[in-house]
Amino acid sequence: MQMHKRKRILLLRLFTFGILLFVVTMCPQDKLRTQKEKIPISQDNFIKYFTNKSDYTISNASNQFLEGEVNVVLIAVGKNYAIEFYDMASDNIALNICKNIMESNNWSITPRNNKYMEYYYDTIKKEIYFTLLKVDNTIIYTYAPIEFKEEIKILIKDLGY
Repeated sequence: MQMHKRKRILLLRLFTFGILLFVVTMCPQDKLRTQKEKIPISQDNFIKYFTNKSDYTISNASNQFLEGEVNVVLIAVGKNYAIEFYDMASDNIALNICKNIMESNNWSITPRNNKYMEYYYDTIKKEIYFTLLKVDNTIIYTYAPIEFKEEIKILIKDLGY
């Protein structure tokens, strides 16, 4: 009787281990990894990055916002698209900017109030690629013809987003 009980416990443990092993191996690996903390790019680094690229000009659009809401808004304009950089006075203001951008583009997603947001939105009808990323109180936003999608993804990665 004692031996039969031990076999049952051993089988139960093996079964549990098998299920755990199955879940770990079948679960997408990106779901298992913890997200590396993202650090928002600074105004100086944004300017430095695009200054090193000869086909971009940088303009300051901070005057389009109320004083006290914005630290700086920069737009790096290239020949095919522009990259907008927002450094807002607070995380809540940055979230409201994201909401405004999303509403103006008729995105049905509601942004969550969290530290990191990443929204990549492809519009096939208009063949426009939109990217909206938020880290803390900074935002990177761009839209361009779909043929520049991969170029934009590399650029965003280079910026640390």
